[in-house]
Amino acid sequence: MHLFHRKHVALPAPRVIFHADDLGFNSAVDDGILDAFEHGVLTSTSVLTNGPTADQALNRVSKLSVAWLSREFDGGCRRQLLDDPDEPFDIGVHLNLTQGRPLTSRRYPAELLDDQGCFPGPNKLFFKLLLRPRRWLPAIKSELNEQISRIVDQGVQPTHANGHQYVELFPMVREILPEVLSRFSIRVVRLPVERRLAATTLRSRGLRAWILAHIKRHFARQFACYLRTAALASADRFIGTAHAGHVTLAVISNGLLSAQEQITEIAIHPGAPNEFPSGPVATDGWCDPLAMMRCAERDLLCSKLLVDLLLQRGFRLGRLTGLATKQTLSVSRS
Repeated sequence: MHLFHRKHVALPAPRVIFHADDLGFNSAVDDGILDAFEHGVLTSTSVLTNGPTADQALNRVSKLSVAWLSREFDGGCRRQLLDDPDEPFDIGVHLNLTQGRPLTSRRYPAELLDDQGCFPGPNKLFFKLLLRPRRWLPAIKSELNEQISRIVDQGVQPTHANGHQYVELFPMVREILPEVLSRFSIRVVRLPVERRLAATTLRSRGLRAWILAHIKRHFARQFACYLRTAALASADRFIGTAHAGHVTLAVISNGLLSAQEQITEIAIHPGAPNEFPSGPVATDGWCDPLAMMRCAERDLLCSKLLVDLLLQRGFRLGRLTGLATKQTLSVSRS
């Protein structure tokens, strides 16, 4: 009788990507993101290219990326999580149709703007696109192209793209997005299909947030069909659709509790103390409802407790850029 011994192949450690939206929103947001890169475990950000501080912020984070690759700052917590010092930070584009002003200026339809010439907010935009989607298609495609061109013209090839206030999930926007991204060779996007919503949302944030998270998940699953057709890559798991400004150690712990996937993306919104301590102030179409909550998320990204949690669960830090290679291999084998 022959005995066959099954070889146990060690699987690579699961990776977690901490991603910060809103670079370029204002100086307080930019400072918080840079702090979380330099002193914490942040690995990714995306730029609001029409944002008030976008150009300065992009320049700052690009310089910090060079400093990281040149070993010019410690990164002790990163070393604990086996972060690769030769991997640059992910810098993507945060596509925006809901705040500030369009980069295409007068070429953008006035019907999709408010009385001040600013983007109208997510709710108004959603219903306008729902009623007459095809009418606005050329203008929106042109605006998205312009937003990506703005970062490319500064010598940065975006590693990924996602939407401000989840605009990438809106009908019609999700249909044209693969074509727009293909033009700029962007092959990684966010897919916010979040699981364990009862554990991470219903108990901590209530029924309203739980319902909204389910709505986002519904549209995210429809968006997934477009991603598969276009061979666009995304993380295996996502955490954060219902937790903007409310990501805590408990939220991360619950979200990762049953994570068997190789790559988990966690969306987080760090920031430094805001110059408007009494609350958000609207300026030229920009208003930050998370202003008073961003410091807590920056502190979480820089905390030893978070590092300890990830070490206990066996996670390493990861990059979105690796997903493009993974997708290429998958397509070539099919």
